[in-house]
Amino acid sequence: QRVGTANLSNLYYANRAIGGFRQQYGFYFGGGVTNLAERIINNHSTNHYFDNFVIGGITNGIVASNSSIFCGRYGLNLDRTSNVLIQENEVRQATNGLILQNKAFGNLLLGNRIEENIRQGIQFSTTVLSNWVIGNLIRGNGSNGLLAYYGENPNFFLSNQVHSNGMDGMRLEYLTNGLVAYNVVSSNYRYGISFYRIHSNEIRGNTIFMGLAQREGLHPESGCTS
Repeated sequence: QRVGTANLSNLYYANRAIGGFRQQYGFYFGGGVTNLAERIINNHSTNHYFDNFVIGGITNGIVASNSSIFCGRYGLNLDRTSNVLIQENEVRQATNGLILQNKAFGNLLLGNRIEENIRQGIQFSTTVLSNWVIGNLIRGNGSNGLLAYYGENPNFFLSNQVHSNGMDGMRLEYLTNGLVAYNVVSSNYRYGISFYRIHSNEIRGNTIFMGLAQREGLHPESGCTS
């Protein structure tokens, strides 16, 4: 299903997109910057060649209680979204679980389950800022549970459960003026929380259990300053 630009206050509820051979996208919303207050709730998408959900150019919307299972690229692709509530979605068995990119601003990721994706669980790509990641379960992903790099800061990461990922539980690069607090991180293969070239952040109250293979809990790499 493809929804274009200039849409306002629509509810997309309980739809199903079942992919097949070379079918590229399940749900493709927007791509412009004029979709306001769209609500995308309780939809299911599976088995698409690229992305199960593309949420593009939506402002002041809700993306909640959707399920994305198995696809070739991103389970949930948030592109140029701003001030969107992204709550209690299930994303698993994609190549990468959930990505924020291209000036995604002021979004709240709350209570999502990001599990068993081949590479990254949650990924912040370039030029994303002032997003909040709170209370998510990020478990069993093949690479990093959460990877944030080259963002336009600040971004904020609180009270997430990050377990049993194939590299680092949380890897935060070039983070400035951010907050990393009260996360529970355990049994990741490399580091619990790793930092690279960060400065002027507040990092407090995190609980890190080492597990069998995890080398270190908090791991600041080169270029980290207070």
